[in-house]
Amino acid sequence: MRCRDIMKREVWSVRPTEQVYRAAEKMAAERIGFLPVLDAMKRVVGVITDRDLALRVVARRLPPSTPVEEVMSRDLTWVKALDPIRKAEELMAATKRSRIAVVDDFGECVGIISLSDIAHAVPHDESGQLLESVTGREVAHA
Repeated sequence: MRCRDIMKREVWSVRPTEQVYRAAEKMAAERIGFLPVLDAMKRVVGVITDRDLALRVVARRLPPSTPVEEVMSRDLTWVKALDPIRKAEELMAATKRSRIAVVDDFGECVGIISLSDIAHAVPHDESGQLLESVTGREVAHA
């Protein structure tokens, strides 16, 4: 099974120059906690999460007009659409990320894979091991 088979194809994103309050509004409206930050060519240049907003904006008392690029995470983790799901699992475990961007051969963001997407696609014991790796918490196995 390939990453394209389980990814969410509807990608909500922000541009690096957008203000953080717009990122927060998108997250609230779509009930999501992760937005890839895309350049003009729709390539992933970073990500911003609800946690980034809490720790890098609110906790530092930065203004809502702060550009996303000032607080986004720049350590990029992504997979290609044709990569096997196992590659996404390995990257998520290694980087402790619960979501990962999916790009095409041109680097354009074409989807998102979350832990829950993988949990629905792989056997329970494998998804439990991944969850433990990413969150650092033990998961009960059936």
